[in-house]
Amino acid sequence: MQQFSSIRYPPVQRSIYHQHMARWLRHFDRKSIHIVHGERFIEQPWKEVADVETFLGVPPAVTQDNFFFNSTKGFYCGLDRRITGVWECTKRKCLSKSKGRPKPPVDDQAIVKFRQFYDGHNKVFERMVGKEFGWTTAAEEEARLEAEREMDSG
Repeated sequence: MQQFSSIRYPPVQRSIYHQHMARWLRHFDRKSIHIVHGERFIEQPWKEVADVETFLGVPPAVTQDNFFFNSTKGFYCGLDRRITGVWECTKRKCLSKSKGRPKPPVDDQAIVKFRQFYDGHNKVFERMVGKEFGWTTAAEEEARLEAEREMDSG
């Protein structure tokens, strides 16, 4: 957690989204930028892709049929079906081996500290882009942990 105390630590910097967006907005109109909701993309990628297609003004081409759930990785992967005459080819494509691997456990109090740090930054970003992402706040995380402690002691 010592490295987290520095706002210049690269993983911390990458997640202060409003700073990056402010730089983009110096060069592009907000209406020219589409924000992909990462959690939604993981859970239902076809819906997020449909939003991108709408934003770009292109005819819908990607559907739920273009994805399959990879239970080993724990997320959806691409499914490319090509049909030419009587020939059909299906190609399954997942992200690299480093994606979908089990993550090391993180101390509950460290998660609360991260959420406390990012709460304000996340609100600035959401106001900036006019979209709510439903990120868990520190208060919500603390309430969840308290409820777990009560269940464990009860």
